[in-house]
Amino acid sequence: MPKLRRTPALAGLLVVTLAPAYAQSNNDQQKRADAKNQVMDCLRYYRLDAKATPEEIDQLTELRLKLEAPEASLADRQAAYREMFPILYRLLDTKPLPPEQAINEEQAR
Repeated sequence: MPKLRRTPALAGLLVVTLAPAYAQSNNDQQKRADAKNQVMDCLRYYRLDAKATPEEIDQLTELRLKLEAPEASLADRQAAYREMFPILYRLLDTKPLPPEQAINEEQAR
């Protein structure tokens, strides 16, 4: 009989402990969906949505989430911008692409 009492208690404990994790997961999915919509709106506004590949859109979405993260440090945000520039330069057909050194000097100023 004691095992039967433990099962509902264990189930209740699991529900209580996993509910915030599930809510966080849904919140993360919602943030990701919102960020992707914002990236798509921006690309559509500048008429770059036809040029962007799905991989680039996903990468831009990840970078946007990194930039908006409250725990991101200045170095993390600078690294995210450095990753974003080559994608945007390619989408804008900027030739030649600026060298990595030029991008780093621009951000140092």
